[in-house]
Amino acid sequence: MQCNLLNSSFSFFQSFLLSIIAYFLRKKKGKVNINNYLTI
Repeated sequence: MQCNLLNSSFSFFQSFLLSIIAYFLRKKKGKVNINNYLTI
């Protein structure tokens, strides 16, 4: 149960971090090719 909770919180944190990175990249460069990051 605890391991499952850890996995879900980690996936949430990972998506949260990715959205923050994408936000800063968009803010920095204006238009950014998001497709490059989606293929990783």
